Amino acid sequence: ESPPLFSPDGLVVAAGVGPGEVPLEVSLWDVETAAAKVTLPDEKAALWFSPDAKVLATLSTNGEFHFWDLATRTIRRRVALSDNASPRGRTVVSKDGRVAAGLTLDNTRRWWVPKVYDVQSGLCRGELRATIRSVSSLEFSADGSLLAIGGDRTVELWDVHTSKLLRSLNAHKDGGPSVAFSPRGDILATCSVDNLVKLWSVPDGRMLAVLSGHREGVMGVAFSPDGTTLASAGADGWVKLWHLPTRREMASFKLVSKAWFVRFSPDGKTLAIAPIR
Repeated sequence: ESPPLFSPDGLVVAAGVGPGEVPLEVSLWDVETAAAKVTLPDEKAALWFSPDAKVLATLSTNGEFHFWDLATRTIRRRVALSDNASPRGRTVVSKDGRVAAGLTLDNTRRWWVPKVYDVQSGLCRGELRATIRSVSSLEFSADGSLLAIGGDRTVELWDVHTSKLLRSLNAHKDGGPSVAFSPRGDILATCSVDNLVKLWSVPDGRMLAVLSGHREGVMGVAFSPDGTTLASAGADGWVKLWHLPTRREMASFKLVSKAWFVRFSPDGKTLAIAPIR
């Protein structure tokens, strides 16, 4: 599965699904009823909703960006990426829908390379010379100015406009960290297979807190829209909610399967969780 994506009005959630590790279609569900609404074939990930929730941008199985008209269930635009790289891995789009960051496989070095693209034209703005060989996560800050790259126990923070590395964090003792920015962009949350969640100051790279409580690796984290709550999803099947002003666990619940990605709805009242199959 790919990370779930809520529409701006919070009425629909979309995600890439499939029988294996690589999604083969994007499905959309009604948040209130949990009923399936639409299935878009040959798509790997839901990337971005238009502000009116009428258009959904996806990453297709052939590596293009597709802009779907959800009312007619047809592709309004196809955007081929200029570097013609194949295959493509994890891809994320900035909140304003203008910039994308994605992983492409470098056949010479044999690892995934992060690149930045213009979403509307598909033009590759350039490669980020990350030192991380095994990238596990990508995440834009809310204003789209920063990109966090997690992998190999490390997190790198990059300036999207200048393609310059701002700082590197020795974030975890093991695994490839997953990352999430706070709504204001001043705090970065990381998690990994060391069972820990950590909070970092984005401006200076200081570690602010360590949140412990999961008994197995923590696979995903997400901030609530108001920035006061952090959700963490673990391989132990537990989802925990942390009260950030006090750094204390405020609630937890057990899933029937292991949890991978977690996302808050725009009003902060609903969680979408992608399980590990």
